[in-house]
Amino acid sequence: AAILAYKQDYDALRVDLSSKAVLALGDLEDQRGKAARIVQVVGNIGVTGNYQQIANSEASQANFWRWVTVAIFGAGISVAAATFIKFWNQPFSAENTWSVVIRLLYAIAITAPAWYTARESARHRTNSDRARQTELELASIGPFIELMPEGKKVEIRESLTKNYFGRPVEAHNVQSPMDIGNIKDLVVELVKAIKK
Repeated sequence: AAILAYKQDYDALRVDLSSKAVLALGDLEDQRGKAARIVQVVGNIGVTGNYQQIANSEASQANFWRWVTVAIFGAGISVAAATFIKFWNQPFSAENTWSVVIRLLYAIAITAPAWYTARESARHRTNSDRARQTELELASIGPFIELMPEGKKVEIRESLTKNYFGRPVEAHNVQSPMDIGNIKDLVVELVKAIKK
């Protein structure tokens, strides 16, 4: 009778421990899932954080060069405007013509560096946009493929690896400031800076 009572107590204890173990394992599985999501988020931040810093730094540099461009253009335009105002009502003579030409050359010489600063602003803006896009793509790829089968996830990640690693760096070509495209870029940068 005592052995039978022990056996019943043992069976009741075994059933109770088994149900508690199932609950504990379920809770552990939930915690593992939460931990995996946290690790993925931390990994995403680790991967994308550097791109975010690069994008912010490049945007700051682009804004700096944009304002330098505006200042240089402003100085050149001020010299040109002062020249026209000073000589507007003056009688036409060779001496006045040469004074106007020389002052306008000064205005051109003052605004010539604006070509460089506008190119620098455009280059930094391009780098900022590229880093920002890479950051967003890398941050969103995990949630985007989360519901796909594991094999498909691996396939997508492998194909994207080629897009993010081993890309050549674009060369920075210096072009003549008198190129029509450069003048257009300069004007576009100036208009953007004035609008902001």
